[in-house]
Amino acid sequence: MTLWLAAAVVWCAVGARIGRVLVRQATPVRVAIAISVGTVALNTMLLMPDVAGTFDRLAGSEDLRKHVVEALWGLFAAATLTISEAAHPILPKNRVRTWIFYVVALTATGVGFAIHQPLGWAAVVVAAVFAVVVGARHVSWTVLGRGIGVYTAGVVGAALSALYVVLNGHEPSAGLMASHNLLIAIGSVWVLAEVWIRSLVVLIRIRRLHVVLTKRFPDVLTEDPGHKTIVLRSSDHVAHIMDAIYLQSAILADLGVVSRRVNPPRNARERARSVVRWLVDPSLAPNVDTEWIAPPAGMSARRWVVSLAAEFDRLASESGSTA
Repeated sequence: MTLWLAAAVVWCAVGARIGRVLVRQATPVRVAIAISVGTVALNTMLLMPDVAGTFDRLAGSEDLRKHVVEALWGLFAAATLTISEAAHPILPKNRVRTWIFYVVALTATGVGFAIHQPLGWAAVVVAAVFAVVVGARHVSWTVLGRGIGVYTAGVVGAALSALYVVLNGHEPSAGLMASHNLLIAIGSVWVLAEVWIRSLVVLIRIRRLHVVLTKRFPDVLTEDPGHKTIVLRSSDHVAHIMDAIYLQSAILADLGVVSRRVNPPRNARERARSVVRWLVDPSLAPNVDTEWIAPPAGMSARRWVVSLAAEFDRLASESGSTA
């Protein structure tokens, strides 16, 4: 059952990466990621006893399945080299080199098939070393850095499995191989998944403030929200809120509802609280102007809007409890 669940996760990653290639420009890197995850998915399927047994019966030999697995890992090695080459800051980007990677890896696999040596597995070890060296330079506590870290950890596991085959002539346990296959798959879609989840969280957190401001200023709604993805809708809602806040400031300025100039507080939370009180009732914070409305230094518009929404919800809760 564990192998089936791992295979399901890996195949979901395959679908996500293929979708990425179809809806965006099919660059060598995006294609290589899709190929690497596709080979991992097929290898995960062949780790299952039922699937492996069925394949052996249809092929009439267990040797053919072993060579197919080796060929898939050889293709994975070529795809991994392509990804690493694109991420390397020194190497020039060259599509010819990408094709050379695939040809060399598959040729090594074919030669290994002929002389009964695991050369395809050896290609995985070589590709993994380069991938780990390049990947280690880009691992960081960011969305992309975390994805690279998970993918690189999976490549390290694949390299250890490949080295085990080269030294011992047979594959390690199915559970061990499934674990690094799962890491590779998760790493390949980490950025897509995390950005989607974070966008959904932002939508939920700013929902109440967005509803209030877009009802007050419907002109900020300029698109059909029904045909937007979660990520795009989240960005749009942040823009709607900022546009509405600036629009209120402009209207009050035209009406002459202004006060003496006061510098905004350095504390972001205190500043957000003042801006929200001004949104609810301008008389509660008459000193708020465009400098107060703009995101504080070092804070993105999205994070600033989330802070405003949190203060707005807190103020609404306090008003409700007082009532």
